[in-house]
Amino acid sequence: MLQTVIGRMSNHSATLKNYCITLTTAVCGIAVTWKQPKAALIALFAVTIFGLLDAQYLRLERRFREEFDTVRKQDWGTRPDFAINGKGPFWKPYLCALTNWSIVLFYVPLALIACAVVYIAGKL
Repeated sequence: MLQTVIGRMSNHSATLKNYCITLTTAVCGIAVTWKQPKAALIALFAVTIFGLLDAQYLRLERRFREEFDTVRKQDWGTRPDFAINGKGPFWKPYLCALTNWSIVLFYVPLALIACAVVYIAGKL
């Protein structure tokens, strides 16, 4: 059961990245075509929201992986406890997920591209 949840979290993360790049490309294309630099700010907003949501999925996936390791190490004669308890503050594991390479290397360049489109569309 836990492996299925972990797989779904991973799929949701990939789907978010697909939606983000599609939306960013479309909005940036419209901003350049219409010569409206403010329209590209919508893409920057979308990149930010998708990045934060993707970090949340990564945080949850890590929690489920920890639970999987706990259940895997338990004795087979006992019933596993699938409770995922919040240990410590919410922000600490979230910041670790937010600064992960899979988030930073995807969303930061995309945000920089959206900023470049704002600049370029303003020069047209």
